[in-house]
Amino acid sequence: KPKATLPLSQRALREPAKPTGPPPSKAAASPPPRASPPTLGNTEGEQTRLFVGNLSREVTEGDILKVFTKAGTVINCQYMYHFTGPHRGQPKGFCFVDMASGAEALQAIEKFHGRRLRGRELRVNMANPDGREDRDEVEETGPAVREAAGPPKVDEAALERRARMLQMTLERLGDPKTAN
Repeated sequence: KPKATLPLSQRALREPAKPTGPPPSKAAASPPPRASPPTLGNTEGEQTRLFVGNLSREVTEGDILKVFTKAGTVINCQYMYHFTGPHRGQPKGFCFVDMASGAEALQAIEKFHGRRLRGRELRVNMANPDGREDRDEVEETGPAVREAAGPPKVDEAALERRARMLQMTLERLGDPKTAN
């Protein structure tokens, strides 16, 4: 089975980082401290990372760069691919685009959200900084949430209708328990 090749930007992400500086001494027992991630052209702390979704499989990184450079300077485009499974090497249908400033990011949202690209309407939003979904929009249905909400509301009329329908079905089937 031929191995799927990934674009250069994705291969760079998958390869381990090459060490820089002097070789570590043999006496050092603890690993070196982790470096903080580089800031991508934004020193004010404003949000510049965009989520771009609903992408057609025909859309390439080049297409994304060509479109988004119309709104400003694109610092990085992280196109997401499947790394395992039957869709390995194929695009997932979304990417992340880092713009040079928050103003450019907002301009990109205004310009491209809802715009058609290769037959699909783009979904362009600010990406969540921690990479997780927004918890305010997710419906929580765990046991603690159900208990806090109290007992479920009962629609008496709907229950009566359902009971009558079941009764009629049993009578048609000739259930001896329901025969009078």
